[in-house]
Amino acid sequence: MNIQDVRIERFRSAELVQLKNVNDFNVLIGKNNSGKSTALFAIEAFFQCLGGEGLVSLAPPFGRKIDFYKQILDQPIIISLAFALDEEERRILLQEIAREAPQLKNVIDAIDSSLLIEISVAVTALPDNYAYVKSIKFSGTEGSAAEPSRTLLNVNAVAAQELVARQRAISASNQSVNDISRFLETFDSDDFTRIKKDEDDTRAFLRFRVAGRRSLIEMSSRSLQEIEQILRSSDSYLQFRTTATAYRNQLVSESKKNASEPLKNFLQTFSGEQSTAPTYALDLLHRVVNTRRLFLAERREPVGRVEAKQLLDYKVTRGGPETLKDIQQKIEGLLGVKVDAFESRANESNERTAEMDVDNFLLEVNGSGVKEALRLILDVELKKPTLLLVEEPEVHLHPALETNMMRYLREVSQSCQVFVSTHSTNFLDLAGTQNVYFVSKKTSASEIKLLEIGEAERQIPEDLGIRLSSLFMFDRLVFVEGLSDELVLREFAARLKIDLSQANVGFIHIGGSRNFSYFANEATFSFLSKRQVKSTFVLDKDERDDAEILKMKASLGERASLHMLSRRELENFMVKSRPLKEFIIFKRAVSGIKPDAEITDEVVTAALLRSADQLRPLSTMKRATHSILNSIHVAVEWTAEDVLDQAQGKILGEIVRLREQLTAQEAAIGPVLEQSRRFVDGNWKSQWINLVLGDILLDKTCQQFGVRFKKVTDGPKLASFYEANEIEGEIATLLKSFGAGA
Repeated sequence: MNIQDVRIERFRSAELVQLKNVNDFNVLIGKNNSGKSTALFAIEAFFQCLGGEGLVSLAPPFGRKIDFYKQILDQPIIISLAFALDEEERRILLQEIAREAPQLKNVIDAIDSSLLIEISVAVTALPDNYAYVKSIKFSGTEGSAAEPSRTLLNVNAVAAQELVARQRAISASNQSVNDISRFLETFDSDDFTRIKKDEDDTRAFLRFRVAGRRSLIEMSSRSLQEIEQILRSSDSYLQFRTTATAYRNQLVSESKKNASEPLKNFLQTFSGEQSTAPTYALDLLHRVVNTRRLFLAERREPVGRVEAKQLLDYKVTRGGPETLKDIQQKIEGLLGVKVDAFESRANESNERTAEMDVDNFLLEVNGSGVKEALRLILDVELKKPTLLLVEEPEVHLHPALETNMMRYLREVSQSCQVFVSTHSTNFLDLAGTQNVYFVSKKTSASEIKLLEIGEAERQIPEDLGIRLSSLFMFDRLVFVEGLSDELVLREFAARLKIDLSQANVGFIHIGGSRNFSYFANEATFSFLSKRQVKSTFVLDKDERDDAEILKMKASLGERASLHMLSRRELENFMVKSRPLKEFIIFKRAVSGIKPDAEITDEVVTAALLRSADQLRPLSTMKRATHSILNSIHVAVEWTAEDVLDQAQGKILGEIVRLREQLTAQEAAIGPVLEQSRRFVDGNWKSQWINLVLGDILLDKTCQQFGVRFKKVTDGPKLASFYEANEIEGEIATLLKSFGAGA
C-alpha cells in the first residue's frame, strides 16, 4: 500500500497544496520557511490522527490556533492521502465490502482495479480539539479512465461530534476502570482500617498518605471521587472491594454498550446510510495505521546506547551476526568508518550497558556529520520502515557525505517509500531524481509544484553544464560570462540594498561571450519560457559594433533579453578613484606594505590615466583582430543523408573556402589596423573609459602602488568599497530591474 497523492488543506502555511503522482523516492525542495516541513509533517500527522479508537482520535498531534491557515478556526484542517493497493490488498478490501453488502456484488466486481483508495482526516481546533475520518473513497488516478469516485464512508461534522462525545465517554469509563483495578491491587484491609478512623479527611489521605503509590498519583480526579464515595459508604473492607469491583464491572458493561450503540446521525457508506461504522472501513484504517513508518524530524536525538545495544544484540541472536555485518558494510561504504558495539563495564549499580565504537574510538568523540549520518542509517536499518519521512538529511554533512546520503536514500526507496525535505540543490542536481516537488511561498500561502525534470533533461543539452536547480529554483536567470561577473554584480546589489536571493535571481556562467549562441539555443529558452522564468544575458561589449549586437538580440527574440554593457567589460565600470584608492590601501596592508599617506584620490586618478594611455595600442590591436578574424569560422554541417564517401570532399571544400577567406583577410590587415588606430585615437579623449581593457587597466594601476589586481579574486573586493551613489547608473538600473522582478 503506497501513497500516490497527498492533499493538504488549511494547515499552517498550506491553504491548499497537493503532491501529485507520488513515487518511491520523492524530494521536496525549497527555501527555508517555504512550507516543506509542513507538508512532510502533515503526512506523518495523517497516520497519528488515525491512531485513535474507531473513526476518531481525541489526541491529534496539532490543533493550536497557529496550526490553522491564517488562524481561521471555523473550518477543520483536512489531510487526504490516496493509496495504491496491490492485488492482494484490493482482493481483501472488496471481499470485506461484499460480505457487508452482498446485494452490490456486481457493482463491486466492476470497480476499476486502477482506482486509488483516498482517506481524508479532519482536525478541529482547540479547545474542542479532535480528529476524525472524514471520508474513504475510491478515486481515479490521473490519466486513467475517469470512473466516478465511489464513497466507502463519509462522516459529516454532526456525526463526527456524536462519535467524539461517545468516545470521550468511553475513554473516561475506561480510565476509571483502569484506575479502580490498579487501586484494588495495592489497597489492603489495613489501609481501609486507617482511612475509616479519619473519614473527614478521606480525600486528603487518599492523595497524600496512602499515596506514594503510583496507582493514586496517576489517578484521575473523577476516579478519586468515585473511590472516596465507595469508601465512605462501606462498613468493611470486604464490602468496599465488592462494591468497587461491581462498579468497575458496571463501567465495563456501559463502555461496551456505548461502543455498540447505533448512531443517531447516520454515516454514508458504500451501500447507503448506516448507524454504525462498516467493518471493512475499520479494518482498512487498521491496516493503514499499522504502516511501519519512520519520521525523522530536523532536530533528531543523537545516536547512543539504545542503538549500541541493538547492534550488540545482533551478535548473540540467531541470524544476527549476518545482519550486523550487512549494516557495518553499508556504513563503511557510505561514511568510510567502521562501526561496532561492545558491552561496557558495569557502573556503580553493577548494571552493564552497551557502547558504540567508530573507528575504534567511542562514538561521542566523532564529529557531528558522522553522528548525524549514523542517526539516519541506523534508524532505517534497525527499524526497517516501509514509509520513511526525513527532514533536512543534509544537516551537518559536508558535500561528499551529502552525496552519499542521497545515494543511500535512493537505494532505500527500492523497498521503502521515501519523502525527503531539503533546501540543498544537490538533491535536485544529482542524476536520477525524477520526483522533485518545488515548495515556495507566494505571499502567505505555500505552493507545491512537481518539476518537469524529465522534460528538462530531454530538451536541454547536457554539455551546457546548466544545473537542474538553476532551471527550477529561480524566477530569473542571469547569464554572465564568468564567476567574477556574478560576484561583482552581487556585491554591487548588496551595496544598493537589492536582495537578489529574495527576488529569486540565479546566475549561469557561459564561459565567455563566444559561447553566447551555444547557450542561447531554442530548446533551453523554450523550456524556460514555459516555466515563466525570465532570462537575461549580461555580456561585455568588447569590440562588437552595433550590427553584431542587433544580430545577437534578434537571435533571442522574445524568449530572453540581452544587456550589452556600454563599456568594453564590467571592470570598466570599476575605475572610480576613491574606491580604487581604498582597495589599494587594503591590498598593501594585507601584503605587509607600510601605509603611505601620499596615496590620495588625485594620485590614483593620475595613475589610472597613465595606465590607460599605455594600453591605447593594445586597444587598437584588439579592435583590429576582432575585425579581421570575427567572420572566420568553420561552416561544415552534416546531415543524416550524408555518406562517408563524400566526407573527404566536403572537408576539403571547406578548407579551400577558409584559405580563400584568410588570403583576403591577410591583404586587409594593414588597412584594418590603420582604420582601428584612427577610430581609437579619434575617440580616446572622450571614450577611453569605454575602450580600454578594464581588468588590465586596474592591474597596471595597482602595480604602480606595489600590488596586483586579479579579476576573479579582487573584483568583488573592489566592488565592496563602492558606496551606493558611486555605482554607475547603467549597472544600478540593471540590478534594480532584477530586484523588482521586471
